[in-house]
Amino acid sequence: MTEVPPPKWVVMYEPSDDVAARAPEHLPAHRERVRQFREEGELLLVGTFADVQADGSMSVFRSRDGAETFVAGDPFLLNGVISGYRILEWNEICGTGRQAMPRRSFTAITLHHPAPEHEQSMIQFMREVLEGLDGSQGLLDAHVARATDGSYLAAVTSWETAADFRKALPTIRGFAPRRDPAWTIAPDTPIRIEAV
Repeated sequence: MTEVPPPKWVVMYEPSDDVAARAPEHLPAHRERVRQFREEGELLLVGTFADVQADGSMSVFRSRDGAETFVAGDPFLLNGVISGYRILEWNEICGTGRQAMPRRSFTAITLHHPAPEHEQSMIQFMREVLEGLDGSQGLLDAHVARATDGSYLAAVTSWETAADFRKALPTIRGFAPRRDPAWTIAPDTPIRIEAV
């Protein structure tokens, strides 16, 4: 007997008439909320439709409570970037229940060894770099992680191919001047993993 996945909850955002003018001011706070809910495992997918002014955007959540909580505090709603929303129950009939990764993929991990007093500065810098990769060809996932013993931070990116990662290197390296050398106590450790 096939196990039926639990329902997901889809949030459909309706844009305000001037979404393009309003969104940039509130985008950093909105992205931070997205990051928080992704890290908690509540937010599965989020994105805009090709014509955001006409069609808006969509998010998929694990629970209705998670969807409602996200929307209630979303800076886009609180500041009029969106004019309305709907929360719909969605029954998955085909899929993995998580973001599917191609069989062949490439993961780039860079371990950073922060000075304890600069850990938050380093985390913020790492998040800015990863946000700078938004829209990069072949980027599947990007996040910041911390070792359970607190000894290092990890910038983790997953790509469709190693070539896609190499194409993004100039963007990544472009952030280097913004990083204060005092934030870390040891050289970075790059780790590259390819699916077999």
